[in-house]
Amino acid sequence: DDDHEIQMIEDALVPPDDEVEGVLSKIIGLETVKNQIRGLRRTIELEKMDIERAGRGDAPLPRHMAFVGNPGTGKTFVAEVILPLFFQIGAVSSPNVVYACRDDLVDRKSETRTIAKTRRVIERASGGVLFVDEAYTLFPSTARPRGRDHGSAALREIASFMPSGSPLVLLSGYSEDLDRVLAANVVKNSVLLRVEFPDPSSSDIARMF
Repeated sequence: DDDHEIQMIEDALVPPDDEVEGVLSKIIGLETVKNQIRGLRRTIELEKMDIERAGRGDAPLPRHMAFVGNPGTGKTFVAEVILPLFFQIGAVSSPNVVYACRDDLVDRKSETRTIAKTRRVIERASGGVLFVDEAYTLFPSTARPRGRDHGSAALREIASFMPSGSPLVLLSGYSEDLDRVLAANVVKNSVLLRVEFPDPSSSDIARMF
């Protein structure tokens, strides 16, 4: 099996003292996703070298991300194993990682309370990573009472912190729905890295089991 052989070769090449590669080697399939994480790591390393050579005090540019894919493709799993390493590779300045969904950000009673609730979550993630699962649920929906849907306020509050890069924001969701969020004016041009999660192959599923 070619996929299995590729995985065996990859495992054999993992440096024993490289924690990042050790974690990546445990993820079955998703080669393009793993390569994008490697590329991010290398880019940050090169940026830091350039900054040190130039004697500048600035930090690498913030790289807010989107994890895009169908249900069951591993978006949340990969986030849980990879995001704690972002501090190690220099993507963020703090090991803080906060996972949030709509209920963690939105208060059903008022927009003001939603903003305050969202800000508390952002403060907990300060310097680290804020992972927003199913981010498209922050958009208005006909399934929720009109005038009591304050998800947009939460999204605007998150977007207001994105230029600073603290926290690094990772939006996750299904392709068609999340594209609406990424096209919205409040976050447009702020998400620099889009990570596509392909559906697993039959051999990937067999190896998972």
